Amino acid sequence: MRATTLGKAASIMRGRLLSGKPNLPVHEVNFAKFRALKSHQIYVYTKQSKWEKQLAAIQKVRPIAIVIPTHLSARGVPASVAIIRTKDPYAAYWKMALWNWKQMNPKVIGITGSAGKSTTTAMVASILHQHYQMVRTDGNLNTFTFPISLYALGQTPD
Repeated sequence: MRATTLGKAASIMRGRLLSGKPNLPVHEVNFAKFRALKSHQIYVYTKQSKWEKQLAAIQKVRPIAIVIPTHLSARGVPASVAIIRTKDPYAAYWKMALWNWKQMNPKVIGITGSAGKSTTTAMVASILHQHYQMVRTDGNLNTFTFPISLYALGQTPD
């Protein structure tokens, strides 16, 4: 992901930075993967997992910031963890991914058809990877996991 600041990230996500330093650098966002949470990430809440489990990971790891919905209590969040409030954390995650996309000028290859897309995608990626650093979607969950690919842009020079 292209580096930005916590204040800019909150603005991009259409959220409100309630606590934390707006000038703090941000390089990585984690959506819902609380078991893989790292201290240098912004963690984005998911309604797919119990808040108590997410909060336990936040308390243990102490990420740069968390993005939570307006209705959720921030009680228990360590004081060192910045809080960004937004109406819809998942939409905020997508907005941040789209912002990262707009910072780059990526070349895109789309593979369509009724059969053989996964095999063709793997083959094309294998060939291009020999000459370029690249990102690609994995599997066939391209809609749900697409932001992961958008965040990966900027981690490689090509």
